Amino acid sequence: MLTGLNSNDRVSIFNVGSDDYVDVITIADIVTKALNLHDVKCIFSDSGDGRGWRRDVNLMFLDTRRLKALGWRARYNSKEAVDETVREIVVLQNQI
Repeated sequence: MLTGLNSNDRVSIFNVGSDDYVDVITIADIVTKALNLHDVKCIFSDSGDGRGWRRDVNLMFLDTRRLKALGWRARYNSKEAVDETVREIVVLQNQI
């Protein structure tokens, strides 16, 4: 995250993201497995154009070229980031 400080611009905006994506069903699968939920059925709505609701984003790829030009690289791909985040949330939840 500190990589952006190496920019010479007075104001700099950087997108932080990976070069791939993970779909909603995969995220739901990761969460249900992490929570040891069984026989879960995911039901998705469709607004008619592949989106779940008005103004939903079908697919998001952030342009990270500016940050990469300064030497930054994503540590995880999208699925790995979701796996790690869910794992950490479960650990924290179990501490409560």
